[in-house]
Amino acid sequence: MPRGLADLHRLVELLDETDPLKAVSRWLEAFIEQCSVYDGLAQALACTPVHESDTCLLSLDAGTLRADMDAYDVRHLAAAIAWVGGQLSPDPDRRTRLLRMMLDGLRPR
Repeated sequence: MPRGLADLHRLVELLDETDPLKAVSRWLEAFIEQCSVYDGLAQALACTPVHESDTCLLSLDAGTLRADMDAYDVRHLAAAIAWVGGQLSPDPDRRTRLLRMMLDGLRPR
């Protein structure tokens, strides 16, 4: 399956996800992976406008994520994970570990 179609398929799967935190987690995994494709892409994607249909925004509104954060905070953290994962010594598990830590910190308090 071509990469573009695979990415589209993953986004469609998110629509069927009933657990909001799991949907955010899967969206962030895809976002971090996409940010890692080209040098500088993480910075560019971190600055894109948040849309009303954005998974992070919907999860914030639903109370799935901490109330003291906004969708831009979530995107900036995800872009940072993508950037760090591409800069430091190769460690295929680094992004996964950092994302798990990030998701723990995003939970409502």
